Amino acid sequence: HGKFIVHSDDTWLNKQYFPAVPGFQSKSSISVVNKKEGMIETFSTKEVPIFLFFRRIENTNWSLGLSIPKESADTLKYTQLIYQILIIAISCFVIISVLILELSLFSFFSRNQLLATTRDSLTNLFTRQKFEEEAQKLLNRNKTSKFMLIETDIRGFKFLNQNNGIEEANKIVCYFSSFLAKLAEQNNGVLGRGHADHFYIFYKIESVHKAMNNFKEFHKNLANEIKNYEIQFFPKYGIAFYIPDSESKFKKTSIKELIGHATFAKNTIKENILTSYAIYDSTLLKKSNDEHYIESHMEQALQDKEFFVMYQPKIDLTTDKVVGAEALVRWNSSKFGLMAP
Repeated sequence: HGKFIVHSDDTWLNKQYFPAVPGFQSKSSISVVNKKEGMIETFSTKEVPIFLFFRRIENTNWSLGLSIPKESADTLKYTQLIYQILIIAISCFVIISVLILELSLFSFFSRNQLLATTRDSLTNLFTRQKFEEEAQKLLNRNKTSKFMLIETDIRGFKFLNQNNGIEEANKIVCYFSSFLAKLAEQNNGVLGRGHADHFYIFYKIESVHKAMNNFKEFHKNLANEIKNYEIQFFPKYGIAFYIPDSESKFKKTSIKELIGHATFAKNTIKENILTSYAIYDSTLLKKSNDEHYIESHMEQALQDKEFFVMYQPKIDLTTDKVVGAEALVRWNSSKFGLMAP
C-alpha cells in the first residue's frame, strides 16, 4: 500500500496504491522522489512504523528493500549514541589522564632539575652557581662588614683519582667537605662545591687577624684528622678578604671577583708543597696587574718589534767547543725594560 517508490515505468512513481483488501485503509502519505536508492519513513502492511531502505538493481526492473521497525532503529540509534558517548567519555578520560601524567612528570623533572642546579649530587652542598648567588646576597646585605673567602682543592687529586678509583676519590671529597661544612657552620657562612675537588667558603669576620688565627686552627685540626684517614691527601687554600672602605661604598664588589683573587693566590703555591695557603694582598695585586698588562700588551709589543732572539750556547764537555745554540725569545719592554723569562 502507499506510493510507488520504484517502478519500471516512471509514470507510476509517487502514485497511490491501495490493495483490494476489505476493511484495509493505508496510512501512507509519504512523498517519494524518483531515485535509485535511499531511505524513507513509512508504515508496514501491518501499520507498524518502519524505516524502508531500498536500492535498485542495475540492468533489471527489480529493487532490493529492507524494512526495519522504527522502534528497533530508535533502540539501535540510542545504543549507538550511548556507545558514542561512552567512547567520547573514555577518550576524554584517557586524554586527561595523559595530561595529568605529563604534568606530574614535568613537575617531577622540574623539581629534580632545580635541585640539580642548586645542590651538588655527591656532597649535597651548593653548586658553584648557587654558592655565588647566596654569597652575593650575604655580601649585599652586609656591605659594611668584613668577609673572608676561601677557595680550596686537594693537591694531586687527579693522581689520587687514577690510583685509587673514582669511588675512593669521591669518599675523599665527601670526607673533606664534611670538615669544610663545620667551618662554614661555625661562622654562619656559605659553602659550595665546584668542579671535582674544588670548594668555596664565604663568611663574615670581625678582623683579618682573628679570622686567620681561626683558619690556622682549623687547618691544624684537619691535618691531624687526615693523618688517621686511610688515604693521605693534602689540601691547599687561596684566601681573599673583603674589607669595606670609602671606595667600596661606590663600587660593586662581586663574589666572582673575590673567587678570582682567592684562586690567583692559591695558584701561587701550586708548586710549593711546603705551603698550604696563600693570601691575596697588595703584592699579589701588583703581580696580577703586571701579568694582565703583559698579556694585554704582547701583541702591540710584537708589532713594535720589542721581542728579540738570544742564543744559549751548547758546549761539548769533552772538547769545550760550542757545537750549537738554543734560540730564546726575550722581551725588551718599553715600560718594564728587559723582562725576565
